[in-house]
Amino acid sequence: MSICHEYREYLKNNKVSFVTYYHDYIRNPLELSKKLHIPLNSLVKTAILKTDSGYEMLLVPKCYDIKLDMIKKALNKDNIKILTKKELKKVFPKSEYGTVPPFGVLYNMPIYVESSLDFYNNIVFNVDSYNDSMKINYGDFKRLEKPKMVHAFAALLS
Repeated sequence: MSICHEYREYLKNNKVSFVTYYHDYIRNPLELSKKLHIPLNSLVKTAILKTDSGYEMLLVPKCYDIKLDMIKKALNKDNIKILTKKELKKVFPKSEYGTVPPFGVLYNMPIYVESSLDFYNNIVFNVDSYNDSMKINYGDFKRLEKPKMVHAFAALLS
């Protein structure tokens, strides 16, 4: 599967360079970081929330576990739900579950980012499949997406 043309054009039109990877499906973030020769915490995942305001995105290091109670506290919202596989497929029909790229602007969704990502120059994320990944400069990501920085809505996987 190739990386969606829409994402490539979005980045090219905004003068953002990127690197794409095609790789075997690797579930373990540590193994994937070794395979791609990148720092573990630069691997990120996107989760989609349903709130009273509509859909919203979260971006966290892939080695973090997203905790609903921590999200509610960090965002100061009570009515939050993380989309299930079935719900996610309705909103993002082109994406395998858990592989939605963090481009909230393209979907008219605000995006919240775990503040620990500020320590990394690049982020790497799946793009519509578990076999396709993309690396972009984190500063470029922040310039394009203008995310809301939030601390402590996820915890390291144990």
